[in-house]
Amino acid sequence: TPSLLEVDSTNQNLNNRYRPFARNDDYGTCGWHGPKFTLCEWMRVFVRGSGLAIILSTVLMMLTMSICLLRDENRLARFWSRWLPWFEYILVHYVVGFSIRVVNENEGKQNKHVLPIIPQASVLVCNHVSYWDIPILYEVFQPSFVAAASVQDIPLFGRMASILGAIFVAHPNRTNEQGKNSTATFLISKLKLLNKKRNERNDDNDYITKPILIFPEGTTSNGSYLLPFRTGAFAAGVPVQPIHLEFPFTRFNPSWESIGVRTHLLRFLAQPSHRATVTILKPLVPKDDDIVEFANQARTAIARAGNLQLTDMGYRDKRNYHQALGKQGYS
Repeated sequence: TPSLLEVDSTNQNLNNRYRPFARNDDYGTCGWHGPKFTLCEWMRVFVRGSGLAIILSTVLMMLTMSICLLRDENRLARFWSRWLPWFEYILVHYVVGFSIRVVNENEGKQNKHVLPIIPQASVLVCNHVSYWDIPILYEVFQPSFVAAASVQDIPLFGRMASILGAIFVAHPNRTNEQGKNSTATFLISKLKLLNKKRNERNDDNDYITKPILIFPEGTTSNGSYLLPFRTGAFAAGVPVQPIHLEFPFTRFNPSWESIGVRTHLLRFLAQPSHRATVTILKPLVPKDDDIVEFANQARTAIARAGNLQLTDMGYRDKRNYHQALGKQGYS
């Protein structure tokens, strides 16, 4: 049986090898270490957890009723389903103590976020840090997201996603009769259509002209690194607007990369407050058909804005790290 010193040494070696996915806060590997919960922290968890449960259940009930009573093509349903989640996220962020600051490089402004911002491009690409990325960015931009085609078949949630303007795509490995990747082809056509509709500024298609948010990394890191970008968001040849999302922290890092959901949520709710900074960078326009170069251009812009380290590690390395931690007793 290995000694405690040997286990600590092994964990340190793993963390050094997989730095982009290793915890870098006071609670150590998988959030299992660090100071124990105090009575005050347990009270925060209880109060905030109860508040979140009330908010989420109430909003879900209201959204369910609106979807059942209103048809997909009804503008009132689109309006209700667009603004209700936005208001819900504001309440959620207030309950958990999130303070969101928006930095717009295009206007040279730094301010606290109030109302949704209309970006200059129809496609937003952002670094991926946590499951909190989506509610924060929805509050700031109200974007649409890419969802698996199978979501359409889920009762209620499929219709809800459709009203919210989600772009449904098939499995990435599915191909058409010509041997081309049908998912990539479909996504490219959707992004081109979105860009066209947005340029037309057609009020009747307001829900379609919402920007679409894509996380090109395909998975999360600890917020200090930027993983390689997949090129799907750039293959359509339409302008993209890079976004950098950062969670400045003191003790607990809100990033979600190698920590269990339950542990993460408990640690997160126990903290006094949280901060998020959304930096809106200048839109990028493709100069030629080199989508790899276009993706690298956006990646470099985000890395420079957040002072992030570029790494070649990706999702497969993250899985290897999780498996190695599992052998050490972490789960």
